[in-house]
This record gives sequence, C-alpha cells and structure tokens, in this order.
Amino acid sequence: MKNTMPGYEKRKVAIDLLKHFSGLSVGIIALTASFLGNLSQLSNSKNSVIFAVINFFLVIVFSSLASYLFLANIQKLEYRSFSHYLLRFSLLIVFLSFFSGIGAFVYLILENV
Repeated sequence: MKNTMPGYEKRKVAIDLLKHFSGLSVGIIALTASFLGNLSQLSNSKNSVIFAVINFFLVIVFSSLASYLFLANIQKLEYRSFSHYLLRFSLLIVFLSFFSGIGAFVYLILENV
C-alpha cells in the first residue's frame, strides 16, 4: 500500500481547478481588451465590461492566494485556523467572481441581441 497524505489528491485537484479558473480569467481579460472597440458600440457595455473585468481580476488574485495556501499547507491544513478560513473565503470569492463575470458578459450579449 502507498504511504500517501490524507486528502493529497483532493488538494492537487483543487490546485488544478484554481489554475484553470485563473488561466481562463486571464484569457477572457485579454480577449476583452482586444475586442474593446467592438464592445463599446453595444448599449450598456461600459458597466458590464468593467464589472466583468473586475470580477476576473479578483479570480486571478484569490486563486493565486488559495493556491499558495494549498501549497504552503500541503501536508495538513489545521481545521478552524486562520489559513483554513482564508482558504475557504478565497475559494468562495473565486467561484462567485468567475460566474459573476461570465454572467455580466451573458447579460451584455442577451441585452444586445
């Protein structure tokens, strides 16, 4: 039998998921910057684009923080510690911000169809 740390595979999957969220967010910000001229012609685009970009920036920041916390505490993360609460808060912000940013773009598209 292998001698593995409990929850190690779950932490690896979570780190990979955070990398995907931050990579997608960087790509969406770059795509938004390249099509900013076309997006500015849509009605109510300024508020939606600013809201989406802020949310994707939050995803990048908090996914980096969560990945750091996972890697710094790869052996074991103490339950109910400051790092534990910060990690949970970071994961919540990542998921809410990512889907809020996507929702802002969906709103912009549906409003202008």
